[in-house]
Amino acid sequence: MSKTPKRPYGLGTGQGMKTPVMRHSSILPPSASRTQAAGRLTIADASMRRTSTLFQPTTATKLPRDLISSHSYKQDMVAKIWNFINKYEQDVSAAWLRIHAFNNELLIRLQAGISPEMILAPTSNVFRDIFEMIYSHLSVDYESPKNIQEFSAQFVKIMEELGFPVAIKGSTMMTIGVATSYPLLLAALGWLVDTVTAYKAIHDKSHLMMRDDEGGQKGVVRYSFLHQAFKEYKQNRNIVNEPDYQQKCEEKIKSIYEDTENFEEQEKALTATLARLDENLEEKRNHHAQLHQEIAKAELEIDKMNEDMAQIVDVLQVTRKEMDKATKNLECVASEREKAERSLAQKKEELERVNQAIREQAEGENGIRRGEAKQLRAEQQRLRTECQTLKEQCEKISKDQWNNSKKFDAVFGQQRDRLMDLHNRVMMLRGNLGEDTTQNIDLPRNNADLCRSVNVLGQILFDLDAMLRANIRKADAAISDLKATLSDLERKYEIARENLARTEKDRERFWRRVQKEKEELRREREAREAEIGEFLIDDFHNLENEFESKQSRQGDLMAAEQEVEELRREIETLKDMMEVELLDAKTKFEEKIYAFFEFHENFRASIIPVDEFIREQLQEMNITHGQGQGQEQDELTQSLQPQKEVVEEEESMLDSRIVFRQRNL
Repeated sequence: MSKTPKRPYGLGTGQGMKTPVMRHSSILPPSASRTQAAGRLTIADASMRRTSTLFQPTTATKLPRDLISSHSYKQDMVAKIWNFINKYEQDVSAAWLRIHAFNNELLIRLQAGISPEMILAPTSNVFRDIFEMIYSHLSVDYESPKNIQEFSAQFVKIMEELGFPVAIKGSTMMTIGVATSYPLLLAALGWLVDTVTAYKAIHDKSHLMMRDDEGGQKGVVRYSFLHQAFKEYKQNRNIVNEPDYQQKCEEKIKSIYEDTENFEEQEKALTATLARLDENLEEKRNHHAQLHQEIAKAELEIDKMNEDMAQIVDVLQVTRKEMDKATKNLECVASEREKAERSLAQKKEELERVNQAIREQAEGENGIRRGEAKQLRAEQQRLRTECQTLKEQCEKISKDQWNNSKKFDAVFGQQRDRLMDLHNRVMMLRGNLGEDTTQNIDLPRNNADLCRSVNVLGQILFDLDAMLRANIRKADAAISDLKATLSDLERKYEIARENLARTEKDRERFWRRVQKEKEELRREREAREAEIGEFLIDDFHNLENEFESKQSRQGDLMAAEQEVEELRREIETLKDMMEVELLDAKTKFEEKIYAFFEFHENFRASIIPVDEFIREQLQEMNITHGQGQGQEQDELTQSLQPQKEVVEEEESMLDSRIVFRQRNL
């Protein structure tokens, strides 16, 4: 059984710690804004795609105190942080000036700069500023708390979320700058610099990774490109040795992605144009229907007013006839009354003459005869009777005249009210049409005024009818224009729909071709996996056995010296990375192509610093222990030399196997 190694703190090569393997967590802490990382590639995006059992979350390790406390290590960390701050000074300054423009003290300190001595022995505020400078590349909107205790808790949480492999205690943050505890925080800052550097390197090549792939379109394009590139590789295997081959491939797949995105943007633009045309067409139709409704409503108002006007004219004519008849009756009654009054006056005069004659006869000497007196009395009585009759007739005529006057006033009032109501409705219609409503008519007081008001209102209605007819003609012209515009929009809609149909056909042909190439790629990949599957499995088992044997040998080296133990852990970490590459090569065909081309050079580049690290550690041991212990160190070196030769021999065997595997692929 192979012993699962603990996660190391990094690849200590004398130049600071390398970027460690990240946990399955985002590069941004929960306190930072998640929206800013939506369009960027994070380390967690790459790590969560792998389903390896070698990268499970592990417990934090403990840094060796003699390593992090050494003068050379601290100088390396300070140089790394100082170079990083100077390299990205403009970016950091822009972020800080945007966030901390209100803080004059911090702005002055930023302008003055941070010296290496401040990084080596900082105060709490300086350490907070340094951390914020570095971390602002991962979260531009990050603003550190002013309270040191709050910042300490947040710093511990952020480093834990980022995956720093060493546990940082709260008590360590309380003694910033102290020689016994600060080396750990200095190592954390150096590790954060490596993390930011790795993040920027991955982010610069984010177009090569299938992120935000809706519907699998980018995946299909990428598999098609890999299929074509593999065909070219089989035809000419030396093509990969060209210096700019990888750059050409990246530019080609980037151009393919851009063409695909342009095609999708054109499709979206056509769809948006069709939607806009539909909206305009619907709006024109609604406007057309609204005009028809307004015209119909105006026509109904006009018809209703015409009917009311006709009724008023009819009633007015009837009223005129009745008024004429009543006037004639009044004239007849007046003439009869005058006749009766004249007759009554004549009768009174005759009665006065008779009375005068009677008085004269009574006063005369001779008097009158009985017969004449009787005649006079009879004549007097007749005249009195006629006068009474005439008086009664006059009273009756007066009563009839009074009654006729009341009826005339009632009919006149009704017609006047109807006239004023019609006038108000006409003014309301003129107001709805946006015309002048200040043209009023006076309240009629008699029949003549009523006739004049009716004539004036008739003229107003005639003008309103002419205006409405003109508006109807304008509305008909507008409707004709709208119909022409509608036909034009329908024609454009048909053209756009035909273009969309052609685009859809082109897209279907494109997808059929892509699916065909994808199916060919799948069959070829299955055939290729069938060819190399057995070889990979056997080779993987052999590598596992070799890894277990080498792990057991390195366990003996751990018991000999702590520095050699750290070297073994670094070698195990490299082997873990190699196993991950092999597992990824088994599950992802396209990653195997690139991984086998780059693995050998990366492995050699990693072994050379390891050898240098051994020599430096041995030199430090010689310098530290002095000349008195030099002989013991030489004996220890001679005793470890066979084991070192065995390790180098096994590494050379691994190199030969990798070269052999590359040739077979």
